[in-house]
This record gives sequence, C-alpha cells and structure tokens, in this order.
Amino acid sequence: MTSSAAPRSMRVVHAFNAAGPQELSVSVGELVQAIAPDEAGWTKVRASRRGANGANQNMEGFVPTSYLKQESAPSAPPAGLRAAPPPPPSGASHTTTTTTAAARSVAAEHAECTICYGEMFEKPAGALMNSSDKRACRHFLHFDCAQNFASTAPRKTCPICRTPFASIKQVPDLDKDPRGWFSCVDADGNGRLSKAEVLEVLKALFAVDVKLLEKNVDSLWSRWDRDGNGEVDFSELCGPGGLLSYVRNHFARKRRAPPPALTLINREEFFTYWDEDGNGTLEEEEIVRAVVKTLRLDAAKVGMVREYLRNIWAIVDPDNSGEVDLKEFIGSDGLGEMLIANLSFV
Repeated sequence: MTSSAAPRSMRVVHAFNAAGPQELSVSVGELVQAIAPDEAGWTKVRASRRGANGANQNMEGFVPTSYLKQESAPSAPPAGLRAAPPPPPSGASHTTTTTTAAARSVAAEHAECTICYGEMFEKPAGALMNSSDKRACRHFLHFDCAQNFASTAPRKTCPICRTPFASIKQVPDLDKDPRGWFSCVDADGNGRLSKAEVLEVLKALFAVDVKLLEKNVDSLWSRWDRDGNGEVDFSELCGPGGLLSYVRNHFARKRRAPPPALTLINREEFFTYWDEDGNGTLEEEEIVRAVVKTLRLDAAKVGMVREYLRNIWAIVDPDNSGEVDLKEFIGSDGLGEMLIANLSFV
C-alpha cells in the first residue's frame, strides 16, 4: 500500500480493542477502508459508525494490519504509536502472562477475567493501583490472577490497556464495607459514577445480565440519578432502593448449562455450544476460551493452550481467515480431532 493509493475495502478478521487514542476498535466481519500506508504492522482505517443521533459518522484510527484481510510491508511506526500486536493466527511463542487483543476482546464480551477466562463475579476482584495508591486504570482482574500476573510479567502494565501499575488492591466486599467498596470502584475519586462507569463496574463485579441492562439503562437512569446530574453518588448507587438493589433484583444473570465434553462423538455439540453468536464459525481465541472452560484449566495453562493453537493454526485455517467452520472442526483430521488427540499435556 502506498500513500497515494486510493482507499481500499478491507475485512476485519480479528476483533481489536483500541488501547490508545490513535487506535480504532473494530469487530470481526466489519468492512473498513484502508486510508494510509501500513506502518510497522499498523494500517490506518476509516469505519462508518452510527452516532447517537442515528446518523452515520466516519471514525478513523490504526488497526493491526494482520487483523485485516490484506497485509502490507511494515516500516517505521507513527510517532507515539505502540508496537503492533502479533497476528493471532501465527507468531512468536507466548507465555502465560501474555494476552492478545483478541483475548482482551473475548474476555470483555463475556465479563470474564482476561487472564484465566473465569467469570469475574465468581472470585474476589483486584484493582490495579499506581504509586500514589490511586486506581491506575478502570479495569478489574481476579485478585489472585492479578497477583500472579504482577509477579511473573516482565513489566507491570495492565494486560487490558497497558497502563503501568505499582500494586494490586483487592476490591472490598460490598456487603461488609460498602463505603470502601464504593471508594475503590470510583476510579477517578470524584465521589460519583457515570452511566458508563456503572455499566463497567456491574459487568466486572456482579452476576447481572449486562446486555439486557445496556438495553434498558437509558430509560431507567432517572430512577437512580435523582438530581439529574448524569451521575450517581454513593447513596444513589448503594443506598436502600438504589441502583445496585434494583439491578440485583431485576437483571440477575441466568446460568447456562455446563459445556459438553470434547469427545469424538460430540464434536458438533461442542462446536454449537461455543458458537454463541450463531455465525457458524469459531475464531482462534474463542476456541482457546472453549477449551479452557470445558477442561476447567487454571490460568497457568491458558498460555499453553493458546500456544498450541498458534502452532497448528496454519493447518486448520489454511486461508488465514482466523476462524474455522463446523465442517473444518468436525471433519476427519479436523481441529476437533487434533484437540482431542493432543491436549493431554494440559
């Protein structure tokens, strides 16, 4: 791609969550326009998104070139842009402390810990703190996962947004220490939570149906934001009849049936169970999650599964689309058979 080339349509083959203002979040299958030369593994793209007023708006930002259908030769990165993450289908070996953009996206979508793929609400949460004992960022991890991550990672940076941190703080128990809990989740310390902050906290710390809540939060917000300032304080959030009490009673998450075992006779059932969006395909990181949760693997083994899939992905995904369909999964010598035959090491 050259700077004089006209914009070209490119299909997103791996979901990407932006971690900085120069980057643009994109979804699998989205069609974008490449508008600038590839720079050190990044391509600047333009995407059309529906705005709050219902009209389409063009948004621009950098996306890893390997997450698009076409690739270009790398050169020097734009000033201030981080090194591009490796493409999910191939690349260098990853340790158990490494998370990919795809992993961050999949975990966030399901309100799970980025490190272990366990549901966030099932274990005590940890917040990342800076050297001033303030929240380094707004993200949560399982407390034990965060501690292990901090002790083994080469750099203490949030695995989701890459913000540096100095220590880990366990989020206080809401029922035992509501004031301490609120102080911890109030990331900027202003004594109030915006609608976006509330949704983020609920998704990370409670067994609620966040997708249903997101559909209804606008119509319900005035019930809690009694002074109409667009935010909720401690009493509006935690007090009697407050937001948390209402959400717990009306938006409790329904548990799914446990996943089927992965065996030769039920490979199709396994595939269908984990194809949660019903699009007929599973991406590489979706399969990592499926294996980890089906086998109930601990965080230390997530990286092993991810590395194994990376090593065989070119075989099961020869067109480098980043996904496999049912036929490719259940066929003779397909991915299902390979997983069954070779995952004894975990």
